[in-house]
Amino acid sequence: MPKRNKNESFRKRGRHLRRWADNREWVERIIDLNNKMTSPISFNKKSRIKKENVILLIIEVEAKSSVLNWISHRLRKYNASLSYVSFFTPNPKERIVKVLAFVNVTDADIVAEEIEEELRKISYVENVKVISPVKKSFFIKNSLHGIQIMSDRAIMFSKPGYEGLLCDIRKYFGTAGEAFLYYAGFCSGLKYGEAHKKLGKTLGIIDFATLIDKLGANIFSWAGLGRIELVNIDISNTSATLRLYDSFECELGLGSRKPYSHFIRGILAGYLTSLFSKEMKAEEVKCIAMGDPYCEFIVKKRK
Repeated sequence: MPKRNKNESFRKRGRHLRRWADNREWVERIIDLNNKMTSPISFNKKSRIKKENVILLIIEVEAKSSVLNWISHRLRKYNASLSYVSFFTPNPKERIVKVLAFVNVTDADIVAEEIEEELRKISYVENVKVISPVKKSFFIKNSLHGIQIMSDRAIMFSKPGYEGLLCDIRKYFGTAGEAFLYYAGFCSGLKYGEAHKKLGKTLGIIDFATLIDKLGANIFSWAGLGRIELVNIDISNTSATLRLYDSFECELGLGSRKPYSHFIRGILAGYLTSLFSKEMKAEEVKCIAMGDPYCEFIVKKRK
């Protein structure tokens, strides 16, 4: 049996990169790669490479299938190796792709600055930047000029941030705060619906159920809001039933005696208002805050 080429995995990554340039399956790839590129990665004390020295590089390269092979080859010359690689581009039609590369330099015969200069010599490489760790083996990738979903800027809230926003509005403003959260979500849902309809048209997705299930639900889940499941949709009666697992909003209200969602409920109402072109309202009939296994929403036309 022939010995497997060590560069086979890099060639496969190269083929994936080439398919990006062909603009196929790009929505799923952008969502997946944005997710990889926008979360801090820590090689902590329990990591298998705890005794190794790792550096982080951001490399801007042309979308060529042989890029990773060249980078890997150049690193091996100096006893350095790739520990982790992912790709990122805000637009699959762009010529330049950003590569996030963790490089193991434990036994390297070269320092980080020299690696940077060596990689710049590769014809496909446009730019290389070494990212310094906040602390040894802990990196925050803050050099990417923010997060992007396709060509749109995005932001992130960790739990302390959104907990302060959602819970304190309720605390200080009572039912008025809950109404504010609902309509804030509704306005956001309208914008998301418009954007997804436009994207769906580009991808040839016209059917509402497919748009919600394949596009909206995946992006909703990727954003960390929870996992959406479309139970049913009735076009003739302008209604839909959706289940939400692990709601980021309702997990804040565990022990509540009534459904807790206002912000997400508003998002769903606004989203379906945009799809149906009719004003919709959403009612939460099950909620994890009350002990149910999931949150369930019935969205129907407002009378």
